[in-house]
Formats: sequence, structure tokens, C-alpha cells
Amino acid sequence: MAAKQERDKLLDEIKEKEVLLKTLYEKLDSEMFEENTLKKLKNEIKEDLGLGVTSYSKIDDVNDIDVVGNGLYFDRKGKVDVYYLNSDGSNRKIYGDWYVLKDAPVYKRNNEIKESVKSLLTKYKYEKLISHLTDEVLEKANSSKGFPINSIDEIKIILSKFQYGKFWSCKLNIYLNDGSVVTTYDTYIYSSGKVEISKSELKKIGGKANTEF
Repeated sequence: MAAKQERDKLLDEIKEKEVLLKTLYEKLDSEMFEENTLKKLKNEIKEDLGLGVTSYSKIDDVNDIDVVGNGLYFDRKGKVDVYYLNSDGSNRKIYGDWYVLKDAPVYKRNNEIKESVKSLLTKYKYEKLISHLTDEVLEKANSSKGFPINSIDEIKIILSKFQYGKFWSCKLNIYLNDGSVVTTYDTYIYSSGKVEISKSELKKIGGKANTEF
């Protein structure tokens, strides 16, 4: 009797995993991955659920998948990060080189997210600075210890290390609605080659050296 109950329990678990696998496959299909990427991802997820070569499950409490595009490799080549989403709100990265097609939904989502971040940065007026900070915020939000964009209350920066007529250092503070602060201690605005800001330009956008604004 006990053996039958154990067997029935195992069969129920397998059925639940098969239903989840079907759901995750449908999500992958909707994200418009390149053919080789899609094949590898489906195989990876099947194995992680213990429905492949082995019956050992490497993941628990997964209920969805998230596809995130960020940085130059996404913009130029369509390379994305893929995550398992757990019911408790946490995530786990699926490591690998994953690529989407040029019309994939992640592009539209990314543009909407970028515009949302930029709307929090319009006070800085200088387009190159806004673009630079947007990339930095998105990098933090998409990291392993990231946060939802809609949890941002305010973004502030501190420009310092003024040399050769330009500021070289930019500290970024992202204030979240739970009271926490996510900080990038230096985004290297000038040495990165992205942004050049002089003292007069800093004054125009309402800032002071070594002061948060």
C-alpha cells in the first residue's frame, strides 16, 4: 500500500512538471528566440525539471520565465539574459548565450522600460548624460540583486573628480520605495567616453560639484 502511494505521488509530481514544462515552452515560443537558442533552452529547462535524461530536478517553485535585453550585445546582436521566476518573486539566471530575432517582444518591453527610466532623469536636461544614466540604472535593475523599475522613487547623482576641464566621476544613487538605496559608486562618465561635463554645463543642469542633486 505504501509503495503504491509513493508511486502515485511520483506520477502526480511528473504530471505537474509536464504541465509546467508545456507552459514554459509556450512562453519561450512567444519570445521569438533564434532557432538554435530555442532548441537549447527547451532542452535545458526539460533537464532542469528532471524530465530529461535524469529524473533529478534542479529547480523548485518556478512558475514563469523572464527574458531581459540589456547593453550593447542586446542592441547589436539580440543577445538576452533568461531567468527562471519563482513564486516568491526571486529569480535564477539560466546561463548560456541566448539570442532573439529582431522583432522579438523583448525589444518593445525594453523601449518601454527605457522611456520609463528616462522620465525619471529628464531633470538633467543633457541627453548624453540621461542616456548614460539610463544604461546604468537598467544594468543595476537587471542584475542578480535587481529591482523592478516601478519601485524607483527617485534617482540622484554626485559629480566629482574635476580635472582637465571635465568631471571624471559620477556616483549614482537609486532610491527605492521600500526605503533602500541602490548605489553605483562611479559610472566613469568621462573616462567611458560617453559624457563630458564642464563646470558651466553642470551649473546649467542645476548641479554643484561633490553635491547630490
